[in-house]
Amino acid sequence: MNVGNSVTTNMQAGVIDDNPISITITLEAVEPATVPAGTFNNTLRLKVFIVDGMGTYTERIWLAKGVGPVQMHRVSETNNTPGCFFTCGSFNCNEDVVESRYIKLKSFTKGKRGVVVIPLN
Repeated sequence: MNVGNSVTTNMQAGVIDDNPISITITLEAVEPATVPAGTFNNTLRLKVFIVDGMGTYTERIWLAKGVGPVQMHRVSETNNTPGCFFTCGSFNCNEDVVESRYIKLKSFTKGKRGVVVIPLN
């Protein structure tokens, strides 16, 4: 996959939800990402656009080789969609305004069997 390329997956109604779901993932960039766990070079920044029958929402995910997701960001939503693939509950207490929500990797440990990820927060 090259920067700018997209892949779309469609799920039939009843697989995850009562509505069909469409997910389009676009590779936006290869860039460093700095989070509390450190700086990860050459992360893949993906834009994930989801249509779930209730509305649409866009998420960004930064993936680091050998670690996985190091940062996630709910970018936008329509219709206060309750969709929850990566960053859930991004509404304020009145559920009328979308709050910007980032989830960032706090720490991780490299072990003999790979990487143990300690909570995204």
